[in-house]
Amino acid sequence: MAHMFFVWTAIVFLIAIIAGALGFTDIAPDASEIARIVFYLLLVLFLSLLIIGFIVVRKVTSFARGFGINVSWGTLLGIMRVVQLLRKGRGGGRR
Repeated sequence: MAHMFFVWTAIVFLIAIIAGALGFTDIAPDASEIARIVFYLLLVLFLSLLIIGFIVVRKVTSFARGFGINVSWGTLLGIMRVVQLLRKGRGGGRR
């Protein structure tokens, strides 16, 4: 989803630059404003997902430590890789 925000921001930004270069002065400010709004939405989405990710990792590691299991970032990344491989083996991965 965040990828699509970035693509749409880039498209609208290019429209604003082309409209400004060709002299369409009434279109260029509107397109640049739309690009700015979409960029800020993308920034808010990215930061919120980053914070949620850190909270989830912190909760998972503290939960595992409660059972005496030492979980590091590398362990979590390895588990995520195994889950991805299992999903691809079942045909559940994205294509």
